[in-house]
Amino acid sequence: DLFSKEQDSEVRLSHSKGFLHAAPKRGNLTSWNIRPQGEFSGIRFKPVLENSRNSKGRIEFRSSSSPDDEAIASYSLDALPDSVFVPGTTAYVTVDMKRRKRGLNWLMKYESEAIDFANLYCRQTKEISVEGALSDGSGPERYSAKSNCKWLITAPAGKVIRFEFDKLDTEARTDLIHFFDGAGTHEQIMAIFSGPAVPPVFTTWRNQVLVWFVSNEEVQGQGWRATFTFEDP
Repeated sequence: DLFSKEQDSEVRLSHSKGFLHAAPKRGNLTSWNIRPQGEFSGIRFKPVLENSRNSKGRIEFRSSSSPDDEAIASYSLDALPDSVFVPGTTAYVTVDMKRRKRGLNWLMKYESEAIDFANLYCRQTKEISVEGALSDGSGPERYSAKSNCKWLITAPAGKVIRFEFDKLDTEARTDLIHFFDGAGTHEQIMAIFSGPAVPPVFTTWRNQVLVWFVSNEEVQGQGWRATFTFEDP
């Protein structure tokens, strides 16, 4: 049952989705302490019953499990947005109905939103035309499952691109860093790196390279980092 029994003025919810239900009863203040299990990016709230908008009062959202923390959003009950997103893995919602109409069943739906692991630390194709560094983007954390990131590096005409890794820790033969000779994955592969050992210095064949990092869901290492410079062939 996604509806939780109310005890005093606080309702505790642990499902990944459900409803905030404030039926007419003694007292105007109701709170929900929402702590779903699992990994997710946040919790999305949406009003359900149209007559909820006719009630007078205020609703507050907190990205914690304590009513004493500062609210991240506050709305009049008759001017609610279509949805409210609370980042993080917990939420505390408080409704204060100043004038509760007899027979009113106030209802709001909530649902935790999944993390988009493929775009957690890096995303889409980043185009680069200056010397610098590349990495999986996770910093001291382990890189994300389902990573799918590309970097298109273009050096000045007549130059080649020299890569030097100072860190490499990926699932061997599975979570791979590809180097393509050109601007797309249809081009010839010049090198593929993975595993726990830092690879040797690598130089491209010409002035453009597409770097593609892709990982599966099984094992995530500490990631990788490489600096690159533009040099004469």
